[in-house]
Amino acid sequence: MSYVHALGHDLFTPAYDMIVRLTMPELRLRRAALALCDVQPGQRVLDIGCGTGTLAGMLRRAHPRADVVGLDGDARILAIARRKARDVRFVQATADALPFDDSSVDVATSTLVFHHLTRDVKRAALRDILRVLRPGGRFVLVDWGRAIGSVQRLAARAVAWLAGADRVADHFEGRLPALLAEAGFRDITEIRRERTLYGPLVFTVAIKGDST
Repeated sequence: MSYVHALGHDLFTPAYDMIVRLTMPELRLRRAALALCDVQPGQRVLDIGCGTGTLAGMLRRAHPRADVVGLDGDARILAIARRKARDVRFVQATADALPFDDSSVDVATSTLVFHHLTRDVKRAALRDILRVLRPGGRFVLVDWGRAIGSVQRLAARAVAWLAGADRVADHFEGRLPALLAEAGFRDITEIRRERTLYGPLVFTVAIKGDST
């Protein structure tokens, strides 16, 4: 697939953490995602598009008896992640080609990654996430959601400029739940919405059915 770097360009990679910290309530958002993962001892947790490893490191510290794996397609950003979270295993791969066996992951999460993907790659990624999850496993997806009102739609233009209007349209038009259902997920629930400078950030939990 055509790879899109964090914040839209490789130029921003060294400053990624600082930019996110200055423009978003990062720690509050990461803690909310962490809580939704509901990790149990001995489970395998996969952070897809882990970036600089902030959430993966938080998951590892909160759940030292879990197997936490961070995955990203960008070798440069993974180098930063490995320095930040030395006790986390990091893997270079993309969301639509996960290097894991069927039904080998208990919890998968992805934060601010899916809006970088085209619709076809989103669909492929969701199918592969469903494949690697164990029956009853959960997927915590945190990304832009339906923009309501003129102010949110105006803010969303900044994201569209960075990631590409064709990639973020499904998000700001509220189509992510339908894509999750199409992939085979069940019990798709919007748990939380957060206002940001760039539009509404939505926390969604979806479950792999026992017979999927």
